[in-house]
Amino acid sequence: MSHYYRLMRLAERPDAIGPLSDLMEQIWPDHYGASGGSDARADLERRKGQGQVPFGIVVLDDRDQPVGGGAVEPTSFGALDDEGPWVVGLCVDGRHRGIGLASQIVAMLEAEAARLGLTRLHTTVAEAQGLMARRGWCGLRDVADQTKTWKIMVKDLG
Repeated sequence: MSHYYRLMRLAERPDAIGPLSDLMEQIWPDHYGASGGSDARADLERRKGQGQVPFGIVVLDDRDQPVGGGAVEPTSFGALDDEGPWVVGLCVDGRHRGIGLASQIVAMLEAEAARLGLTRLHTTVAEAQGLMARRGWCGLRDVADQTKTWKIMVKDLG
């Protein structure tokens, strides 16, 4: 297992889009996989933006391989008209979980959003509620789809 990781803007490493889209398809097969209706590569291409929303973060291991990422998008599942932008696509390869990478990704997304002048972020989570709460995010409401209940959370960046 790797012991050294680098987090950087996806705009700085567009070559990571292919492997990162493969990871997203593995983690969310019902959304991005063969049975899903969304396109991970197209989402990541859109997240190459620098200095604006949307933007993405990629995590590289010590072999320079993408092992995780996340992004900020204008909207997401469960959004109301006056809410946004949103942290989305938070993912870490299973072989690299449990060492704080997801928290580091969220921290970098928060810092980049604040640098861009954003004052608040939202997210829709199922499994990451504890992680987000530890980072100071607050629950707003629950929203359900056909398979599970999600928590809408918010964090003021000021």
